[in-house]
Amino acid sequence: MAAQGDITNTQNGDTIPFPLRGSAHAQKRDSESQDYGNGASIALELSAILQSTLEWNKVLTLFNSEARQNVPFDALNYTFPSDNIHFEIGVTKHHKASYQLTLGNQTLGTITFSRRRPFSDGQLKLVEEMIVGLVYPLRNALLYRRAVQSAQRDPLTGIGNRAALETALKREIDLSHRNGSPLAMMVFDLDHFKNVNDTYGHAAGDCALKQFAQTVGKCARGTDMLFRFGGEEFVLLLNNTEMMGATQLGERIREAVEEMELECEGARFGITVSVGVAATRIDDTPESLFKRADFLLYSAKSGGRNCVCSAE
Repeated sequence: MAAQGDITNTQNGDTIPFPLRGSAHAQKRDSESQDYGNGASIALELSAILQSTLEWNKVLTLFNSEARQNVPFDALNYTFPSDNIHFEIGVTKHHKASYQLTLGNQTLGTITFSRRRPFSDGQLKLVEEMIVGLVYPLRNALLYRRAVQSAQRDPLTGIGNRAALETALKREIDLSHRNGSPLAMMVFDLDHFKNVNDTYGHAAGDCALKQFAQTVGKCARGTDMLFRFGGEEFVLLLNNTEMMGATQLGERIREAVEEMELECEGARFGITVSVGVAATRIDDTPESLFKRADFLLYSAKSGGRNCVCSAE
């Protein structure tokens, strides 16, 4: 299968349609007629090297390192907006060669090489050969990334699931200890939620869970991370947040949930939420922080529900 693409040659301000196909022919490096070697062989060797990892950023880092040994350039830029990916190594210069990467009917984003001096025709041809060696490993890495994301996403609410929480919590605890920065955790439990399912049906319950997640998202900051722990229990991680700020946000969320007027499956009803809030201590582990926040949630529920319970 051939990799297809377009090259944007901004050296002259022109966009030239160019089929990216692997071929076995030698190229000359520049006007000094230095030998490039066999482009197809380089593509095969490069592909073998890149298939050593399934992490998309490592694939591109390896590609950058190997490609520079064949064609000098100052910066490599890769973007894939639909997957929210932007990757850049080096400092972008004036002369650029951009390729829209496709494989069959699959779009794989855009890769751009830039440098101070214009690229020669021979250099561009070798770049195209190397891209042929990139597209399959990159496609595999992107598929792997999507599979991992899917495995860590709650299908109902679209937020992270318990597996995603475990990964994020370990990372945030490590960062908190390393940088000496505060980290807070909220654990939410929707009050008497079984009654919602029993009275209005599970479809209405699902609707309520989705709207709860949306409400928390509106109250929280863009850097806060919300997860569905299971059932009607949710967790919010707040980096760079002290206990006081987390408690205040917990109260705002509690009030916003209490004011929700749900219309689900033809029924109108409201819900409330109990909240436990804890902040990291110097010796905290992911397990100890969650255990403390969960205990405070239990205290909120045993204290009458629809309230926030926190402690230093």
